[in-house]
Parts: sequence; structure tokens; C-alpha cells
Amino acid sequence: MISALDTTDVIITDISETPRPRTSLELTDDLRDMFLDEDVERWGEIEDAMSIPSVEMGWCGVISTVASLVLPDDLVITIAEKATAAIAG
Repeated sequence: MISALDTTDVIITDISETPRPRTSLELTDDLRDMFLDEDVERWGEIEDAMSIPSVEMGWCGVISTVASLVLPDDLVITIAEKATAAIAG
């Protein structure tokens, strides 16, 4: 599956064809700073403005990654496609 990605890097940082404006590390820093520096009344507004993947898509990534460790690639691709289609509607 990694060979299908347009990269020579062995570390996968995006599970989307279009990169998000901020990396997961940057988002983590932003959330930490929000909790430390912002009034709780603003947290929802700030979080809504962030480009954060849905929890459902995150779970698709987790399930696909775990499956890729123990199952053949063709089966993992089928599982990932069906999970993504079910969540995306």
C-alpha cells in the first residue's frame, strides 16, 4: 500500500490526497495552547475553526493501519474502501 503513495518517505504523515493546513503535531500544539491561554467560552469557536479530521475518519485510519499489520494488502484495501464509503455516506 505504501508503494501507491507519492512519496519516498517511509513515514506516513497524511492519509488524505490533499494535505491539511496544519500537521497533527501543530494541531496538538494549537489545542494545548488553547487550553492554557484561552477562556473556556472560546474553545468551541477555536476548535470549529481548526481543520481537524472527523473522529469517524480517524477510526478508519486506525482500523486500516492495524489491519495492514496482520492482513494481506488486497483485503486491507477492501476493508478501508468499505469503511470509508460507509462513513463518507
